Amino acid sequence: MVLTFDIDDKTRVIILHQDAEMKPTRIHKITQVPLSTVQDWIKKLDQGIDIREHRGQGREPSIDIPMKKKVVRAVRKDPNAASTRKLSSQFEISKTSIHNILVESQYKYKTVFHQVQLTTKEEENRMIYCKDMIKTFENKIDKTFFSDETGISLSEAWRKKMWVGPKQKVVVDDPRVDIRINCWGAISRRGATSLHLYKGHLNAFLYEQILKAHVNEMRNIYPRGFYFQQDKLSSHVAVKNWIVGQGLRLLDFPTYSPDLAPIERLWGLLKQAVAADGPHE
Repeated sequence: MVLTFDIDDKTRVIILHQDAEMKPTRIHKITQVPLSTVQDWIKKLDQGIDIREHRGQGREPSIDIPMKKKVVRAVRKDPNAASTRKLSSQFEISKTSIHNILVESQYKYKTVFHQVQLTTKEEENRMIYCKDMIKTFENKIDKTFFSDETGISLSEAWRKKMWVGPKQKVVVDDPRVDIRINCWGAISRRGATSLHLYKGHLNAFLYEQILKAHVNEMRNIYPRGFYFQQDKLSSHVAVKNWIVGQGLRLLDFPTYSPDLAPIERLWGLLKQAVAADGPHE
């Protein structure tokens, strides 16, 4: 199709969209109008709007300082509700302009981290625990087994991103039957227990059986005694009397504090190693 240059861009888009029924990407290549602008014009056309009577996307006047401050205040007041789409609708400014205002104000679009908001008492308990673990005369951290459980599903045991060549596409076959393996382990400065694999939900009975299977491993590593750490999972708390009855010194581990258990880091490395192998079954 030949297009003469005395026709303005909007008219060309109207002809190519309504008469030639071309797709936005094809119209963009022919007219050299930005794809986002083409898509915006087509959206308006499909709504019955005459785009020749409306200001085009990307051609709005410069945003004054008071308006920029309003945008920034809205984001600062409620980051959760401050998407570029909502701000664009609220202030009647394009999403691109909203984005540019925030970047200019040194805002960054970052991943949100989820965590439990600790109470003052819980924060105090964390401090007490940490100070107690590194007391010079006892140094509990060197004599403690840190224990925990984790699970790995076959459908999730693949890397989410990979390096690929030009025009390559990596396709991972999902398993027809998903399998999940749970494991328990305990680590210390002197050594670790063997890894205990199990299926299903961890209840008090199963947890006690796991500890029975590995308590001698821990005693062999620390024949003069050791401390034992576990979180406050219900199945863990239910076995507390059995643990104490075995003569193990159970630590009072603070709630909502997985970051204080070094074994959590190990689970992350384990999952990375499994994902690198890319198991199928």
